[in-house]
Amino acid sequence: MDSTPLIPLDAFRQGAYACFTRAAAALFEVVDALLTEERARSFVELSQAPGFQRQWPSLYAALRDGQIDRDALRRLMVGRLPRPAPGDRLVLGVDTSPIHRPEAHTAADRTLVYSPNLPAGSIPVRPGWSFSTVAVLPDPPSSWTSLLDNARVPSTGTATTVGAAQLATRVPLVPVRPLLLGDGHDGSTAWVVATGGLACDQLLRTKRDRVLYRPAPPRTGNRGAPKKDGARFKGSDPTTHDTPDAVWTGTDAAGHACTVTAWCGLHLKSCRDVPLTVLRVTRAGAVGTARDPRESWFWWLGGEMPPLATIPPLYARRFGLEHGDRFDKQALLWEAPRLRTPERF
Repeated sequence: MDSTPLIPLDAFRQGAYACFTRAAAALFEVVDALLTEERARSFVELSQAPGFQRQWPSLYAALRDGQIDRDALRRLMVGRLPRPAPGDRLVLGVDTSPIHRPEAHTAADRTLVYSPNLPAGSIPVRPGWSFSTVAVLPDPPSSWTSLLDNARVPSTGTATTVGAAQLATRVPLVPVRPLLLGDGHDGSTAWVVATGGLACDQLLRTKRDRVLYRPAPPRTGNRGAPKKDGARFKGSDPTTHDTPDAVWTGTDAAGHACTVTAWCGLHLKSCRDVPLTVLRVTRAGAVGTARDPRESWFWWLGGEMPPLATIPPLYARRFGLEHGDRFDKQALLWEAPRLRTPERF
């Protein structure tokens, strides 16, 4: 990122305060307390922060009674985006993060959300709420992501429908064409159908057994409908790969051999008008686990693809979302308030 001056802090604070349309003073003191008190690990402790000059019940009163103009807040956040340096891209990420509420039996619209670190053999889900976040990802990856939007995934929706709706409203506000990095659930037919028309390039991680198709062969002149799809391509079936369109071989950041292979001009049956490039990244020094695989598969859709050598370090920036979520939950106490409704939360 370059050193383009951002909105002055006082102007940004005034803009944020203007987005609070009810209980503004109490809400703003909550924000200041979260930003200045590092030792607090509960809402009661947060009420003792120097930045919070009210009594501790005002913390919950602020979140219970407060109202926020979310559209105005989104515009404010877009207006202070870091500008990429010449030759760099504005890189976005979208992902969901769970808020567990297993004992809140009266909480509205709980769903089963992912829960790590449960005992072996347990189903890794617990009751709670899931939230979808769109953020600008820093380089190198860190918790200092720039949030653009945060929305709950209701029981009537999915991470795909909510994430696609967020991007549809946020991308037009971004001053430059962004690049989105998507995880496994984004590398699906439903996601491509929902987001293929956005003014946004995408690098999506996908499964190796996804089936795509090459362009349809020329018409034969025989009777009957012409073929709409060409030969199949399936990552897990090497007999369908044919000759790749491009290959790069080099070393990764640790000095181990790394190969990126590309097959261009593919498509999905349900959205033939969205051309896809399939990428396979093979890393000899990887452990071979789910978090550090030796072989990873991606889809590229959008404009001109970056050089193959930049694909592995580019996708690594997506881990900034995980760092950002951890900072929100641990330092900013995102999970701490026990509010009755998901709207108040």
